[in-house]
Amino acid sequence: CMKGHAGLQVLYDPDRLQGPMKRKRGSKSWQPIGWEEAIRLVVDRLTVLRKQGKSHTLMILGGQYRGYRDRLWKRFAEAYGTPNYIRSRCLEPERAAKTHFFMQGITQPLGYDLRETSFLLSFGCNLLESWISPVYQLSAYGHLRQGRPGRRARIVQIDPRHSITALKADTWIPIKPGTDGALALGIAYVIIREGLYDRKFVDRNTFGFEDWVDENGDSHRGFKRLVSEEYNPLRVSDLTDVPVRTIFSLAREFATQKPALALGERGPAFHSNDIYTRMAIHSLNALTGNIGKPGTLFVQGELPLTPWEPVKKDNPTEQGEAMPRIDGAGKGKYFLASDVVEQLPKSILTAKPYPVNAMFLFHTNPLFSHPNKALFASAFEKIPFIVSFSPFLDESSQYADLILPDHTFLERWQDDPVTHQAGFTLFGISRPVVKPLYDTRDTVDVLLEISHRFGEPVESAFPWETYEDILYEGTQGLFESERGYVIDEPAKESFRKIMERQGYRVPDFEFFDEFWEALLVQGAWWDPADSYGEPWRLFKTKSRKFEFYSLNLKHQLKTAAQTIEKESGIPV
Repeated sequence: CMKGHAGLQVLYDPDRLQGPMKRKRGSKSWQPIGWEEAIRLVVDRLTVLRKQGKSHTLMILGGQYRGYRDRLWKRFAEAYGTPNYIRSRCLEPERAAKTHFFMQGITQPLGYDLRETSFLLSFGCNLLESWISPVYQLSAYGHLRQGRPGRRARIVQIDPRHSITALKADTWIPIKPGTDGALALGIAYVIIREGLYDRKFVDRNTFGFEDWVDENGDSHRGFKRLVSEEYNPLRVSDLTDVPVRTIFSLAREFATQKPALALGERGPAFHSNDIYTRMAIHSLNALTGNIGKPGTLFVQGELPLTPWEPVKKDNPTEQGEAMPRIDGAGKGKYFLASDVVEQLPKSILTAKPYPVNAMFLFHTNPLFSHPNKALFASAFEKIPFIVSFSPFLDESSQYADLILPDHTFLERWQDDPVTHQAGFTLFGISRPVVKPLYDTRDTVDVLLEISHRFGEPVESAFPWETYEDILYEGTQGLFESERGYVIDEPAKESFRKIMERQGYRVPDFEFFDEFWEALLVQGAWWDPADSYGEPWRLFKTKSRKFEFYSLNLKHQLKTAAQTIEKESGIPV
């Protein structure tokens, strides 16, 4: 990993901040400040806001990170009483796609058994260039090509450009950008018309394939009739520029060469029709019964970390949380969005739905990464109090009133709940490699100290003194789950994987402290067991089935329409 190799450059960078800094608003002159005074300034400012009933006017703008850091910021926002914990993320492989949530009801990411599939139908998913884990993908590609004598998998890449993945595929099919969903439904048309779909799987495990009637007596067109009436190959060919003959051959190959996988990640996702496109692609997996079996896809397991107690809430907390988000995410026209960062400057400058009175910046630099830097700069100037946790005086931190510099990753504790396509569950942990070079502090420890000075309910939501305490408590859940192992040499790992998949497990440690020490030395815990044959994990929708017609999406669309009508007065 190039980021790992660059660790020394970050650690010894001469431009690192060597301690907390403050400036007078409007001045470009920064002055050193002690940690005690800096934390007191933050607590005093936020305490005043909370007493005034304005806790919701605190915005926490975060970047690209996961694990306990994400959970702690989310918990702080919940305890303090603000709905505005907003993440600026380019990609979210650690979260389930909205598509998978709507069609399967899952909140965990999917796993893809690339190494054992026989036919890989990729809609713009660049396996050999990026996506989730390039190392695993390259290994799987080599295995598909040479690791299974007599079983060489066929790979088809559907892509507007002749990418590296397209170059290495058996077949590259150019397509008009943004029409992947239409092609997927054209393939479904042929599969249904020729009776090649998995009738047993569809009848037993899906909802909305045939026409159906809801609880109000209203009739709905099923997936089968929708596809048959609107997506015949002639029309699809005109829409996509893919020849009719190619559509027929793709459908027949995908339906008969099992196990097969249809992937619609990354490429098609970056269009305005993202959700429906990926639903169309994902429907091919259900149509052919390629879910929950070796060589197909499955749901990744959840980490059995020690659960936290729920946050105790008072009136200011509940009132603050009930306010609309400053970016509008989750309601109205943004009802499908988790975060709408591009909406922030306008909302801040117009003070709608309310002004932002304070902001935390953590692991993000929008004045460098966002296209409209000038607009963000104007918005930042309007926020009365900004605290940055950057170890550098970067473009965004220059607009802060206070900088509380974080350690670099070589100086702090870290955890990483890894999202891995192979399907195993893994929790990584690392200790500080070196002592801090300067008077910096781990932002997690700073957040804990700030929380402890607020009193209830914020203080009780954070019963830990340090980040190490959080990791120590959390990993007790791994030990007590009687699942998985601390990683070891490859031969032993292979044996464990075989044994656990057959239902056997021999624990390595009798006491937790032994487990903890081994975890610190080896760096990770993992559970090699899969869940291919567990329908209760595959389908968590209202119907407890794969939904060609998403009841959850139907409900959200109805709620969003009602909100828009109420706010605008215009019927939707």
